[in-house]
Amino acid sequence: MENIDQAYIVSVGCGGWYSKGVTRLENSLIHHGYAGQTKFWKDCLPAHSPSHSENPYAFKIFAIEEVINSGAKVLLWLDSSFWCIKNPHKIFDLICDKGVVGFRTGYNMAQTASDKALEWAGITRDEAEKLPEIASGMVGLRLDNPNGKKVFDLWKEGMELGLFRNNRSHDLNDSSDPRFLHARQDQGIWSLAIHKCSLNVDDADYVAYYNGGNPGYDKDKCCFFIGGL
Repeated sequence: MENIDQAYIVSVGCGGWYSKGVTRLENSLIHHGYAGQTKFWKDCLPAHSPSHSENPYAFKIFAIEEVINSGAKVLLWLDSSFWCIKNPHKIFDLICDKGVVGFRTGYNMAQTASDKALEWAGITRDEAEKLPEIASGMVGLRLDNPNGKKVFDLWKEGMELGLFRNNRSHDLNDSSDPRFLHARQDQGIWSLAIHKCSLNVDDADYVAYYNGGNPGYDKDKCCFFIGGL
């Protein structure tokens, strides 16, 4: 990415091990020579954000929007469980090229979308069986790209409508369909926003779950490991 100094990495980690996770991420970015900007919240939520209990993971939207309002056009949200293992500048090339970057979880949307979420998206559960869930732990957005802006605006809309408020355990109040396993709060709406824009997002090579030696991850592309403290 040209002007890497204008790219942003954003994260929130308040309480418990989460703030330590953000510190680990911050230190790893310095170690691997990241030359862009960062915006981290370690001791509090972003301004005006509801609490996690009031609106689960709404703080992601408020954090990202604060960075956008400061002038950011290209950004990468990372959960506090992420840390850098290689200079991440090339992932910003991908974000600039595609507008939206993320990776799939292995679930499909029939398994993880509530009835209300599917109704909002205008997608039937039959259609949702063919759509992959996209993880919201890594969210790459280019806001001057029409797809990037539209996906973020839809994700925010879902948050404002209360569609992040669901149960991460199986709950018949979210759906009684036998294909449904559990809802995933912000992740479900992030995924459905991508599908409403008819985008194919599959950037799993850039991230890997940490499991000791991590056999099989792409050592040429992988920039981040995932794992709690």
